[in-house]
Amino acid sequence: PLDDMPVFGTIASQFNDPGMNALYHRIMVEIVDKTGADLDSSFVASREMSEKIYIIPPNRTRYLSEISENNRSYDAWVDRQVELARKLFGLKQAIDLLEQQKAGKERDAALDQLRSAYAELEMDLDGHAKRLLDGWEEKKARYAADEYVYQVRGRDIRVTTFT
Repeated sequence: PLDDMPVFGTIASQFNDPGMNALYHRIMVEIVDKTGADLDSSFVASREMSEKIYIIPPNRTRYLSEISENNRSYDAWVDRQVELARKLFGLKQAIDLLEQQKAGKERDAALDQLRSAYAELEMDLDGHAKRLLDGWEEKKARYAADEYVYQVRGRDIRVTTFT
């Protein structure tokens, strides 16, 4: 009869699951009862219920997705900063070229427009990116030197930049 059939709540994928342990114990008892086999076991099944143990807590199941989304967002931001820096470089080149030309009304009007466009774009550039670009020539010169010098805990570290 169905009422005599035991039911065990188990989580088979979970190590040392109480439900699986109880099922094992019951199977061993049934085998001994039906066959008379000498299957003595020191195993004692507990009466506690199976409970899912999470490697990643349920409220953090999307944490890898969140990291991935954050990285994609950062990459998009970097791409935007690169685009702005390239446009600013192009405008700066045009401004420098026009400044070398003979003064005149048309040249001055073009310079005003270019400088205005440059200033407007520069406001969109991140402050950290702007500082990196402003100090680029100095950084480039430091790496191009025979020796690169940086400080760690107030001590100069010198590294030869070529072999």
